[in-house]
Amino acid sequence: MEKKILEKLQFNKLSLVQEKTLNEFSSPENLVIVAPTGTGKTHSYLIPIYQEFEKNKKPGLKLVILVPTNELVFQVHDMAKELFSEYNIRTFYGSMDRQRELKWLENNEIDIAIGTPIKIEEFISNGSLSFQGLEYLVFDEADMMFDLKFMEPILPILNTSKLGKLILVSASITETMKPFIKEYFGNYKLIDTTASEGLEIKHYLIKAGARTREFILKDLLKLINPYFCIIFVSKKEDQPEVFNILNESGLNVANLSGDMPVRVRRQVIKDIHDLKYQYLVTSDIASRGIDFDATHIINYDLPYHLEYFIHRSGRTGRMGKTGEVYTIWSDNDNRKIQNLSKKGIEFNEIKLSKAGITHVVPREKELKEEEIQVIRSIKKPTKVKPNYRKKNKQRIEKALKDHRRKEYAKNRKSR
Repeated sequence: MEKKILEKLQFNKLSLVQEKTLNEFSSPENLVIVAPTGTGKTHSYLIPIYQEFEKNKKPGLKLVILVPTNELVFQVHDMAKELFSEYNIRTFYGSMDRQRELKWLENNEIDIAIGTPIKIEEFISNGSLSFQGLEYLVFDEADMMFDLKFMEPILPILNTSKLGKLILVSASITETMKPFIKEYFGNYKLIDTTASEGLEIKHYLIKAGARTREFILKDLLKLINPYFCIIFVSKKEDQPEVFNILNESGLNVANLSGDMPVRVRRQVIKDIHDLKYQYLVTSDIASRGIDFDATHIINYDLPYHLEYFIHRSGRTGRMGKTGEVYTIWSDNDNRKIQNLSKKGIEFNEIKLSKAGITHVVPREKELKEEEIQVIRSIKKPTKVKPNYRKKNKQRIEKALKDHRRKEYAKNRKSR
């Protein structure tokens, strides 16, 4: 059966999370699956569920998959259709033709429903769908659903329905998810491949100083000439501006925004999968679950929430491939960079020039906050004299040495 599935999906082999889930799936407990973005989490539950479907082909709704965005509804549908081609799969999403779907459901039975929580709840409330007799309920990209409170509409239904196996799939377990898991999942089985299934990604920092981010971005793209590059923009008002700059430069670039109609977004996603574009400008909508396999990622700026940096990066270096992530940053981002470094991300600082990309030699020791304040307290001369840089460096070194000596003495006294 496994060989047949691999051939059907055109996979050479299963990823680690897929293999582990397949091995553990037959146990009666609910499942919590945690794995990095880009390691095949969705197929990790689709494959064993398909095997169970093939053993017992009874009619009726047996699987419901909840996802946070319309884009993910379409993507998971396409992935499921590859396996469950003989089964009725229906999608429930924003801006769908509600009356048409209601009419279809009156005369047909479905096996699988894929939708956003609010849409699934809407069709359950009007009696068109029911969780009664459901064999599998999946929460895919769960951390995003809970962070944005997408789950609230569905909670009353979970409390009143007799559910089958619950499966939660996520890149991380957030604090907002823990009470839900504790209340509904009981004695669950955890499959966590985060530590052993890292992505092959190199991270580069480019500092924005006198030169603007727009100029840095244009120069960087000329130097790296990527096969397919995603450019993430955090500020909503900056996204169309960045897109227009690249488009007017003659680059083959697409724009993907949450403000676009669903139909337009679907077409953009299809065109990207068909390799019609070399560049994509987008917000964090595309870093969560949408299956774009990029060779390069550029963070035009850092995201407001640092977990999105991880999700952005997960669009490259997937399934054993290598990837590159370039982040344009400024002094205001110092704390964010430090926090990401503490999470294990190793940054290499680079500079751009006409000659190409040069690596900045890092300082041997990272300065503490107090040491930074000591440096800032040194007054700069009103007039720049010969050997200014050398003398200023000596003053900084002396001030730091004095500060460290005082700190050392203070610590010895406190022992």
